[in-house]
Amino acid sequence: MNPAVLNHSQQPVNDSDNALGKADTQQPSSVELETGRVEHNLDIEENISNSEGDNTGQPSSVLRKSSRNIKFPSKLDDFVIDRKVKYGLEKVLNYANLDSESMCFASMLNKSSEPKTYFEAKSDNNWVIAMNDELEALHRNDTWEIVDLPPNRKAIGCKWIYKIKYKASGEIERYKARLVAKGFSQKEGIDFFETFSPVVKMATVRCVLTIAINNGWDIHQLDVNKAFLYGNLNEEVYMTLPDGYNPNHGNKVCKLKKSLYGLKQAPRVWNEKLVNVLLELGFDQSKCDHSMFVKTSKSVFIVLLVYVDDIVITGSCSTEISKLNLFLNLSF
Repeated sequence: MNPAVLNHSQQPVNDSDNALGKADTQQPSSVELETGRVEHNLDIEENISNSEGDNTGQPSSVLRKSSRNIKFPSKLDDFVIDRKVKYGLEKVLNYANLDSESMCFASMLNKSSEPKTYFEAKSDNNWVIAMNDELEALHRNDTWEIVDLPPNRKAIGCKWIYKIKYKASGEIERYKARLVAKGFSQKEGIDFFETFSPVVKMATVRCVLTIAINNGWDIHQLDVNKAFLYGNLNEEVYMTLPDGYNPNHGNKVCKLKKSLYGLKQAPRVWNEKLVNVLLELGFDQSKCDHSMFVKTSKSVFIVLLVYVDDIVITGSCSTEISKLNLFLNLSF
């Protein structure tokens, strides 16, 4: 029996036991302390190596991968970047088997670029000519007048938009520059009121085309060039001078007389302008579809459909349709 588990009342403690207890309570020597430190360090290194080699253990908190979502820069969306997608088109696309015309088209697309700002475009004479043509067209249309900004009014901004038009062969057809108003800064009740503009229903288009085909009528399709520039504004809208405009005007602004691309009410005022012209020509606006106009007489029946700036005309008399096309071409 182990004497350490005996009760003191049953077994007296002798002097040798007391001496042993006193020896246990004494401080260890310096050699023993140094040996203990070495063994303790070895145990720590062994535990670290075991934790690193154990795949089932907890991951180390010293190095970890960030859980934050990484968003690809939006300015690089137009470029082909390696490893952006797992199966990118650049890994399987090859221009070696293209014919000469397609190769020319692909080469022109890679060589020509569209500027994003006015400061990039002003160094190219082609874009300077395109901007001058756009400004001359706006002046001929009497789009604005240069005035001082009234107190308590804020002018909206404007921006140049650049686009290259290509031919089917890949050659550049023309450089196109368009001045667009920053309509997102307009205030409702001040710069605009109503913005709704009706368009023709697809059911109406199907019915009219079916009638025209069954009767053998001619069908004409028109696209109004720069349609939104013909609408007359009823509100007072002030816009800053375009980039590159005559700097002698100082702090002057443009008071818009007619609509401009980018304005919230631009589709509506264009539709009002076209409706007034068609009503003056003797067309009747349908009550079932406000974008369908009908003109009837003794032996003439003409139907005109409007979808924003696209117009479809059909009817029983080709001569009257030709006259209508000529009139619309002169008006717009």
